[in-house]
Amino acid sequence: GRGRAGVMALSGLVDVYCAPDAAPDDRDRALRDIQASVRASSAALLRLVPALESQLTSMDGHVRRRGAEVLSAAVRAADLAAVEPQASRHFVKFFCDRLDDLPCIPAALEGLEALVRAPRAGVDEVRQVSAALFGRLHVPALAREDRLAAYRLATAVVDGRGALL
Repeated sequence: GRGRAGVMALSGLVDVYCAPDAAPDDRDRALRDIQASVRASSAALLRLVPALESQLTSMDGHVRRRGAEVLSAAVRAADLAAVEPQASRHFVKFFCDRLDDLPCIPAALEGLEALVRAPRAGVDEVRQVSAALFGRLHVPALAREDRLAAYRLATAVVDGRGALL
């Protein structure tokens, strides 16, 4: 049905973005198209997960990084208020787990910031992000850009949610 066709279309875009020999313009266009699909329908965000399965589980760190970048960009583009809380919890867990995977850290930090800032972010998810950020990462050892992303995430955890922690 429609869900399978949507996964197939997203799979093609994912393949373009994650291809090692893809031209930067093609990669950018594929990511914009994925984000547009997710903006048009929160269901596209859920269809994206099976489309990314081989990239997110690859033994190749570059491939995993690109897969995490796609998912992070999609989460940032999505209307997170329309995403079921259970799905949001799965995304939080996924990105927290990716903080242990060096190539995926930048995408994980950006995805987590979007999820923590979402209107429906739950206290448990914010606590989980806080514990992962401070328990799994040695922020001062990160590259400058990643350190800044970690600080933005820490700020998001505290903004409006600090009293709940």
